[in-house]
This record gives sequence, structure tokens and C-alpha cells, in this order.
Amino acid sequence: MNDAGVTFVKLGQVLSTREDVLPPRLIAAFSTLQMDSTPIPWAEAEAAIIEQLGCPIAEVFAEIDPVPLAAASVAQVHTARLLTGEDVVVKIQRPAARAQVTTDLDILERLAGEAERRMDWAKDYGARALAAEFSRALREELDYRIEVANTEMLRGAIARSSSTLRLPKVYTHYCTARMIVQERVVGTPLSRLQPDTLAPDAARDVADTLLDGVFDQIAIRGVFHADLHPGNVILTEDGSLTLIDFGAVGILERSIRRLLLPMLIAMANEDDVAVTDIALLMCAPQPDAAVDARALQRDIGVILTRVHNSRADGNIFSLLLDALRRNRLALPPSLLLVFRTLASLEGTLRRIVPDYDMVDRALEVAPRMARSILSPRDALLTAQTWSALLAEQAMRMPRRLENLTRSLDEGTLSVRLRAFESDSERGWIDSLLGRLTTTAVGIT
Repeated sequence: MNDAGVTFVKLGQVLSTREDVLPPRLIAAFSTLQMDSTPIPWAEAEAAIIEQLGCPIAEVFAEIDPVPLAAASVAQVHTARLLTGEDVVVKIQRPAARAQVTTDLDILERLAGEAERRMDWAKDYGARALAAEFSRALREELDYRIEVANTEMLRGAIARSSSTLRLPKVYTHYCTARMIVQERVVGTPLSRLQPDTLAPDAARDVADTLLDGVFDQIAIRGVFHADLHPGNVILTEDGSLTLIDFGAVGILERSIRRLLLPMLIAMANEDDVAVTDIALLMCAPQPDAAVDARALQRDIGVILTRVHNSRADGNIFSLLLDALRRNRLALPPSLLLVFRTLASLEGTLRRIVPDYDMVDRALEVAPRMARSILSPRDALLTAQTWSALLAEQAMRMPRRLENLTRSLDEGTLSVRLRAFESDSERGWIDSLLGRLTTTAVGIT
């Protein structure tokens, strides 16, 4: 995968967090892709940095280390010191990354389309939509201006919360589409953390801090780090956690957040009826699919009962996602990204505490987070908004009634039926009529 390049390294990073699917030896092998890709020679990196700066390196940096601190799939990182004295890291994109990603993604999207045409499971999982979402996210990662904007957006979200997670300072005036200059974070990435580094109590506190901070981002702020593999979380010397690499930041709209927390509370309460109803509000049926609500409720009830009685049965979010897919429900892309982020987060948490129960902690904090977002001010604003909307609709009703009665009086009222509206439906009728006509002629 390392030799195959950027796209396949990203795939390996996703696989390295799936301890529920892959054996430990493969997890260990894939984990080396988190930060340990093959670096490009310094001459190429130096030329790329000069091109992005638009001036000699000595005019910006007092010193820069030619040996990379880390080499990832899309870029590599060099430590440096600004002329003003701050210790920074320079993230420079590999010169060939864009061309390689474009080729790989074209292949991936074609394969996904072919898989949907040939295999039912690919159609059920929405392989083409998943490939399209992966392609969009990876292309965005190649434009570091998006990453800088994501960093500042996430920083603003964390600043409004009680989370102790940190983000490095970004020197935006030196950043371009292919280079980022930011504060150097000194610490140990969780991908390199040894199991006995932290005492058991301290390790659990760190894991709780990470999970609580991420759930606050997802459920309350609606802006969250969407690539939480162990290489993107650094444990600093004072025991705090710093997030890095903001190429993938998810946004969860408020209408979904209002349903997500009640769903988590219902899951904690083992209320399969409520979880089913909320899932039906969140998700839409797949094309040409009829959803059996009773079958969905039965599947969800079985999952909740199993997980509440045996945590070894698996990640409740992955099981719920599988149940929704089996019942032909399509998740909104933002919610799909949340579930994918939580699956990745679970692998990261187990780097800190090997037997960490993410589901138990998530269901424990959900009621507290639900209370924190219920404010009188928000309730008042919501009431004002809907009152104004209903009043506006009421004022327009007389005109609509007048238009309807005028059409009836003039005999111009028309009703449009959706049946036989599409080309395929009309084609079926034409074919049927053609066969009947041929049969009648033949009999005659």
C-alpha cells in the first residue's frame, strides 16, 4: 500500500482502526502507514517549499531540518524555526500527489460503479456514493487552504466548549494551497504510544477527555475532526491532547443534531421504539425500496439487547449502521461521516486503554450533553421562528383559495398524476399496448 501511493495509504489508515474486523498482526502493519510513509528527498522538498514561499528559505526561517519529522501519505513535515524565534513545523505536499490521486480516484469511482451494477451488496452499501464522498474528501485534503480554514473553524467550536483538547497555532500568512506552517507540538502520537506509558487511571482519564471532547464537537457544536486515527492525536508532556491534520472536518447540521442526542439517550435506555422512530426521521428509503418499520424495530431491538448485555458483541454504531442498510435506509452523508468517525475513534481510544468501552461512555455522557443544549433562549428563538412562518403561510392562504376557486369557476383546474410520468413507465405501457395490438392482429 505504501508503494501504491496516497490513495491506498489512506485506505490503510482506515483499516488500521478496524480491530473488530482485522487480526492484530495486520492492524500493527497498517498502523505504520499513519505517519511512516517513505519520504521524498530533501532537494525535492526544498524546491517545493521555495516555490510556495516565493522567496529564499532564509528570508522566512532561521533554520529548517532537512530530515523530515514525519512522512505521511500526501505530505511530509519538517521542523523549523522562524526568524522571529517560534518553533514551527512546515507541512509540504508531495509534488506528485495531485496527479497520483486524480488517477487513483478515477479508477476507484469506476470500480465502485461497476460493483454496483454487478453485485447486490455494493448497491445496498451505496458503493458509488461512498467512493464519491471519499474522492471529495481526499481532493479537499490536497488544498491546504481548506485545511487552514477547517482548523480555525474547529478552534472556534472548541473555544465555546469546556473541552481541554488543543489545536496548534497556524501562521496563515505563510500558508498556501500546498504548504502549511504551524506551531510545533512536542509529544507522542498515539500511534507510537506504548501500552505501559500511562498508569491505568491516567490512561482512562485521557481516553475520557478525548471522547468527551469529540462528542461535544459532534453533538453540540456540529463541527468535528473527521480523521481521528491515532497518528492525528498527540499526547503532550503535560498529559493534554492536541489534535493535528485538519484536512477532513465534518459538519453536522442542527436538524440532525437535534435527533442524534435523543437517539443516544434512547439507546442508553434500550428504547427500540424511539430509536426506530428517530432513525426513520433521519433516513430516507433507498430508491425503489419499501421499508418495513416492524422489521427495522425488531433488528434494532435485538442490537440494543445484545449490546446492553454483552459489550463484546461489537460497536453499537457499526451494528446500527448495518441494520439500517439491511432495511434499505439511506443515511444522510453527514450522519454517515459521524458513524465513520466514531468507528475510527474507537480504534484510537483503544491505543490508550486496550479494553476501553466507547459505547458505555458515549451513552453515559449523552443525557448530560442533551441537557446542555436545552436553553430557554434557543427555545424562544425557535418558537418565534415557527410562529412567523405559520403566520406568513396563513396570510398567503386566502390568495391560494381564491386561485383555486377561480380555476374551478373558469374550468381550468388541472390535476397532475405522477403515475406513468417517467420514461421507463411510459415505455412499459407502449410495449404492452404494442403486444396487445400485435396479438389482436394475429388473431384476426
